[in-house]
Amino acid sequence: MRLFFRKLQEKVFLILTLVNFIVGSTLILPRILNAKPLLGNYKNLCFDHYATSELSENNSNLEKIILDLPDRAKIPIPIYRKYSVNDIARSIIKRWVSKEKEFENQINFSEGAIVDMSNDVDIVLHFWPRDLQSIIEKGFINLHQKGTSNGNRDIKRRLKIEDANIGLQLGSSLKAIQLRPKSAFLNIRADVDIGEVMAEDLISQFGEIGAVMKSEVKRRSLWVASDSFKFGYERSKTLDVSFQKIMHFMGTFFRGKLPKRIKERYFETLILGELSLDDVDHFVVSSPDLLGILKPIGIPVYLGHWEIRNGHLYNNTKFKQLFGN
Repeated sequence: MRLFFRKLQEKVFLILTLVNFIVGSTLILPRILNAKPLLGNYKNLCFDHYATSELSENNSNLEKIILDLPDRAKIPIPIYRKYSVNDIARSIIKRWVSKEKEFENQINFSEGAIVDMSNDVDIVLHFWPRDLQSIIEKGFINLHQKGTSNGNRDIKRRLKIEDANIGLQLGSSLKAIQLRPKSAFLNIRADVDIGEVMAEDLISQFGEIGAVMKSEVKRRSLWVASDSFKFGYERSKTLDVSFQKIMHFMGTFFRGKLPKRIKERYFETLILGELSLDDVDHFVVSSPDLLGILKPIGIPVYLGHWEIRNGHLYNNTKFKQLFGN
């Protein structure tokens, strides 16, 4: 009998050990198993088109509600209760697409550049190595969620600026804060001239690791031909969000042309909704020393030469594969 219980105890211990290993590995294993193979040409890495999939009736109703909201209106609280944050984010972008079509003839990009926004631009969110563990646990969070920022830290003013830029009052509930934008850079890989962009060492301010987002993230993002805080500051005082004015300097990734800007620091991207490592296509790092902390995640890593040239954050011809299947 004692032998029976000893063997039973050993089996239970073995099962518990196995379960503990599996549960403890859930943050890493799915990313390793699902890591994408690297293609020979970096330019094609983000070729996963973000074409709209079939919408459920539930999401169609949400899009209609958001589309019918007057400019500068508050998003109703029941919307946050009923729908996911990312579904609301995509519906806000659909509202922007509708406005772009409505005012298409008033958007003068005669000096701009035609760009394939699905294949020739990337959304790149920079962060510091010290923030990686927090990102693994919580995802990428915005200023309102973490209380700090590499940019302007005026939280009250930023709330108004975000509302002015987006064209709706998002609110301050927990889900509204999750919906509010995360700032990233727009990397324009196409060989086009979009005006003079000021050379500046952005890595020293925003972080050594660049997370290049999957193309699907573009479905809930806006680009800004400037720093979004500076761009929205004056309008936030009056909540003047005339789309005819905004769309000369902001837009969705469904539009195929970018304006030419003079002496701007960079093109910015505002990502709405929740964002995690599952949304990252690959990393770009400035030093091979950073491979050690990124490799266990299972996402491809590139060594990239940082530069700013006509809106290009990286010289892609100098990329070197460090990790990836």
